[in-house]
Amino acid sequence: MKLCPLLLFIMLCALPVQAQWRDSGRPANAPIKVLRAAGSNLYAAINGQGIFVTSDNGASWRAINGNLPNLRVNDLLVYSFTNNVPDLFVATDGAGIFRSQDNGQSWVAVNDGLGILTVRQLGRSATGLFALCDVGASRTALYRNFLPGVTGTTWQFVTQPKPNEPIRALSSVRWGDWNIFALYPNEIYNGYSIVGPDFAWGKFAILGDNPVITPTKVAVNNTKQPAVLYVATTSAGVLWGHGLTYQQNAVGLNRNPLNDLVVDFGEYIYAATPAGIFRRKDTDPIWQWYSAGLGDLKTTSLAVVNGRLWVGTESGAVYSNDGTLPSLIVASSASYAPANVAPAMMATMFSNLPGIETAISNSLPLPNQLSGTSLTIRDAGNVERICPLFYVSGAQINFLLPSPLVLGPAQITVNLPNGSKPTGLVYVREVAPSIFTANANGQGVPAALVLRIVPGGTQIYEPVAQYNVQQKIFVPVPIDVGGTGEQVYLIIFGTGIRGRRTLNDVTAQLGGVNLPVSYAGPAPGFEGLDQVNVLLPANPRNRGLLNLLVSVASDASNTVQVHIR
Repeated sequence: MKLCPLLLFIMLCALPVQAQWRDSGRPANAPIKVLRAAGSNLYAAINGQGIFVTSDNGASWRAINGNLPNLRVNDLLVYSFTNNVPDLFVATDGAGIFRSQDNGQSWVAVNDGLGILTVRQLGRSATGLFALCDVGASRTALYRNFLPGVTGTTWQFVTQPKPNEPIRALSSVRWGDWNIFALYPNEIYNGYSIVGPDFAWGKFAILGDNPVITPTKVAVNNTKQPAVLYVATTSAGVLWGHGLTYQQNAVGLNRNPLNDLVVDFGEYIYAATPAGIFRRKDTDPIWQWYSAGLGDLKTTSLAVVNGRLWVGTESGAVYSNDGTLPSLIVASSASYAPANVAPAMMATMFSNLPGIETAISNSLPLPNQLSGTSLTIRDAGNVERICPLFYVSGAQINFLLPSPLVLGPAQITVNLPNGSKPTGLVYVREVAPSIFTANANGQGVPAALVLRIVPGGTQIYEPVAQYNVQQKIFVPVPIDVGGTGEQVYLIIFGTGIRGRRTLNDVTAQLGGVNLPVSYAGPAPGFEGLDQVNVLLPANPRNRGLLNLLVSVASDASNTVQVHIR
């Protein structure tokens, strides 16, 4: 059977680059608790091992525990950085708080007034340091060291925003000046001084009430006007907003809990999860899996030093983002998003592999080798399978994910004619919905057809796009939906959809309105190609150029546009 030439044309396309993670050493063979930056220094706190620092971009790490008597550290706070010397505070499990003003050569206990010595977290506001202590029996206590002039010698008990409920986490962000936030299920409180040492709390954000949303970290983007606050959670992805109420964006995060969250120079938000690093811009509809080059996907913490992004992991390894290209990037052949893949999905690998002679498969079944090149995938169950090929060249390889695959991280290997075997990482999900587009860029008018069933049962197929010579792109063709006695279906072509559990898991939104989906599964006659059949309303609520989005459970496709007359 011949392959569709238009489909192959759509698949052969370029992709925005993705940065590579570089192995930047291993301070100790234990989980990184937190990473903290100060000047050109990066500090790692490791429970049971103490504090480590690198000043040479991870080429070497050294312990700076000095006379620190307790290495069971829970948190590290860099209060200031003057004349290249940081003012460090360490929270320990059972010995209280210690301070170093000589970069860890010596440590001094600063526990006067601190009623509880099991300190979980440290935080700061414009006028003080804060210590969140675990009392036991799911209770917490909060203490504050009043400024000016941090002496670290006097801590005062602070009434918590909800005295009968434990604080889940403290979080500090620099929003104009430093702000302290107390995080509770579904609520966030902001602390502020009234007069002198007096302190009060105001309800800052309502995150919802059903289901329970548990926040873990707050980050802020000060380059936005107004500034945007981001809230990491254990199960609801990232919430963002300006004031009391917040919106949710979890699409693409694969239900992973968020361990840390940073904003990098106002452009990207990065999230550390047990499945790797994810990132997105405010304008992106989904989070992208951003973990090419990470040797350990169980990420725990993030930091930014000198324009470089750093990540700490469960194994104790630290990685940095050096801005270079990875050898291999795997993306959906439809949306070109370098994120997740799914069994029996059409995928594209972008590479720089000279020596591969360009070749294309024009029949089915797909070959396992083209131009002496083959691909294999080793899934999370450590089973290796061959990936059938559509197309190979030195810059791009189009292939089919085999089925079944064990879900989770997987490694793709390219077996080259010269015997070398470069590899790349992917994350396998049940589904990874994406829609092909006429302009082969993942945007604009979809690769789709209109099926019009007129009275008497005659079926008429119509295009949804036409080529505009002046613009040199495909543009939408207006779709008429109001014919008497007619049924009008939109047949959308994509990939990564067939793994849905039930048809009810699949939704299609056109102009923000949910439409009936009558079919979602394999398209007949094409390997890896899926289709979604959507019944268009005879009297639509909205008309004109409308956004179209297909979702399978919590995973959403790229957004495309159709024109309803």
